[in-house]
This record gives sequence, C-alpha cells and structure tokens, in this order.
Amino acid sequence: MSNESVKNALRTKQFDLIVTDLRLGGKRDGGLQVMAMAGMVSYNATVIVLTAYPDDANRQAANRLGALHFLEKPVDLHTIASLASDAGVGTAFGESTSGSGELSAAR
Repeated sequence: MSNESVKNALRTKQFDLIVTDLRLGGKRDGGLQVMAMAGMVSYNATVIVLTAYPDDANRQAANRLGALHFLEKPVDLHTIASLASDAGVGTAFGESTSGSGELSAAR
C-alpha cells in the first residue's frame, strides 16, 4: 500500500494494531505521518514501528506519536505477533481479540 492509501484507510476504519515502517512510501517521515493520522482516528491502537534507521531522533519522534515498540530491522514476524499479543491486540496468528478483527498491511 502507498502512504496515501494507508492514510485513506485510517480515515475510514478503526484499527487495534498498526505496524509501520519508519520510511514508508519512499518518504523519510512516511511512517511518522501514518502514526500522526492514526493517533487522530485510532487513538487506542497499539503502534509498532520498524526501521533500519534506529537513531535517537527517530525513536523520540515515534515515541511522541504513540509508538509502543520501536524495532530495528530485520524483525521476525513472530516477534511482532508476540508484542501484539502482549498488548492484548491479537494472537500469534494475527486474530483480533478486541475490536475489528481485521489485519491490514502497509508497504
């Protein structure tokens, strides 16, 4: 999905879990833009940020926008599922335990 299609999805649906790359859609701050939009419409969502650029400035920006986890790539899918499950969002298979029951991915 493009950065714009993710923003459109966020405008129309509530999400329990948002996993985003820091540099989404070819933009240095694309993932931060998604997080800012998510914070306005899915304010209870658990946010996990993936990045190949784990510097302090990026970590602080992600934390200010509500990231629960800031993970350096590569990240194992089981790690993401486990963190989501620990936050009460879903199981290791991505099934929702509260809310919409949808699992969406943005690339």
